Amino acid sequence: MSSFNLGIIVIIGLAVIVSVWRVVRDSRAWRWTRILAQFLMTGLLYLLLFPPVNERPRVQGIVLTPGVTAAQMMNRDHSLPSLALPGVEFNDPAIDRVPDLASGLRRHQEIGNIEILGDGLPPRDRGAVGDRGVKFSPGDTLAGVVNLQLSTDVRSGAMWSVRGQLTGIPRAHVELRDRSDATVASATADDEGRFTLSVRAKSAGQSLYRLRLVDAAQVTLEEIPLPLVVADGSAVRTLILAGAPDPELKYLRRWIVDSGNSVASRIGLSRGIEQLQNAVDLAAASLAEIDLLIADERAWAGLSTAEKAQIKSSVERGMGLILRTTGPLSSQVRSEWVAFGFKIESFDGARSVTLANPVSGISVSREPFNISVEDSVALVSGVDRSTLAAWRAVGQGRVALWLALDTYRLQLEGDDSRYGTLWSDAFAAIARARGIRPPLLPTFARVEQRSEFCQLDAAAALEDTDGQIHDLLVGKDSIRCAAWWPMKSGWHAIVEGPSRWPFYVYSADDAKTLKREETREATSELVQENPATSSYRVPMQRWPWFLVWLLICAGIWWLERKDDRQSFY
Repeated sequence: MSSFNLGIIVIIGLAVIVSVWRVVRDSRAWRWTRILAQFLMTGLLYLLLFPPVNERPRVQGIVLTPGVTAAQMMNRDHSLPSLALPGVEFNDPAIDRVPDLASGLRRHQEIGNIEILGDGLPPRDRGAVGDRGVKFSPGDTLAGVVNLQLSTDVRSGAMWSVRGQLTGIPRAHVELRDRSDATVASATADDEGRFTLSVRAKSAGQSLYRLRLVDAAQVTLEEIPLPLVVADGSAVRTLILAGAPDPELKYLRRWIVDSGNSVASRIGLSRGIEQLQNAVDLAAASLAEIDLLIADERAWAGLSTAEKAQIKSSVERGMGLILRTTGPLSSQVRSEWVAFGFKIESFDGARSVTLANPVSGISVSREPFNISVEDSVALVSGVDRSTLAAWRAVGQGRVALWLALDTYRLQLEGDDSRYGTLWSDAFAAIARARGIRPPLLPTFARVEQRSEFCQLDAAAALEDTDGQIHDLLVGKDSIRCAAWWPMKSGWHAIVEGPSRWPFYVYSADDAKTLKREETREATSELVQENPATSSYRVPMQRWPWFLVWLLICAGIWWLERKDDRQSFY
């Protein structure tokens, strides 16, 4: 019994005690009748406020969602209650149309487990399922793009890749078109419907590309807007330590300079002779100004114990470090590199491996080592799933182990874009973090759907397509998230003081097949065999108790009125 119910009982009990005391004190006729009536009215009043409940068995319910087919409508069990969510076009008087699932379940308390027909539940309705058992029967097979992976922001000069998968369209062709409607990349989907498109990001700014899907007859089936924000890259201050010159080092230094980064180097030529460029010592003050240090095994072996300790200390304070292999590792170098947390194992496999995305299609040589990535992150991989480079966090900085020997082959084949992408991704991942950390923005924000933004400042605001600024209610926890329901499609932005972070909002008609597939996948995750409770409690009707209570009250009122009239005369 709740404290509220107990409080009501106490109040009613005090009232009946006072009423009985007054009846006894007045010594009027029908005393015992009046006393009994007081107790009866008290009991009826409690039953009126808190009526008894009955246990009733639950039944399975059917939830109709957008995408339900005519065959599913006809073949469903018509004896079960059916709820239709907004967007279901079929008209049937036996179907109860509800604004959302939670409202429908409150209206039909008899529904326990549910069977979902169609494309599935939208985000707002998934939490209403609770612990109910769920069955899901999707509608017709989809035809179009069902999976899309892309980064919405890149640095200028880097390669921007779009990967996806389509279904239901044999021999489909995909095209990436810019705002002038020129085709900048195209591909034919493989047997499993997968495709990859890449284009080099140019000048900084916002761009809206379009992904066009055409069939074998060159008929356009679908177009999906693809937003891209290109940002100017900040210069990375790099220091290279090498035991000897080699082709990889030559092309790497050239790329560093051409990409706008600064480089200092110390390259050994022979015993006691070094080639110096913008010479930097390894003191703490000098390393504090370095964002990324690249050292091979020969240069590392020539460092003093104090210099190695200083490099490790600088990494722990945020500097990035790439340990580059150019040959066999001595036992001392291997043990010192293992001390950074890597697991290095020798193997007798092939020394040549083909790179995987986003720079696939080129074979490079590698040192005969394997890197364990259990507690690290793969940076460069081969199509055979071997790891050619991996990094792990050390203090506030990151350390990477690089096994590839001749990525400069990309340059020799004239593919400087993919070579730049390879090393640009490495620099972005390993170099010292500087500047303002951007908030986490949604990739596919949609009109009239909840969009979530995280890692915001307390004073963050949102700028809509009309340029109006809306304050956001940012959570006070460590994630610092806020939600927004956009009403118009187009470019929006998160504003934090002088910083501005653009993002794109899709309309309800954009990427329909992708949206339907996302809804189906999310609904499939709700499927469970756990049955809901077999019964539910329904309060009895209050009106019978009210009529009896009213009848007794009327009788007591009549007795009191009769006594008052007799005493008057």
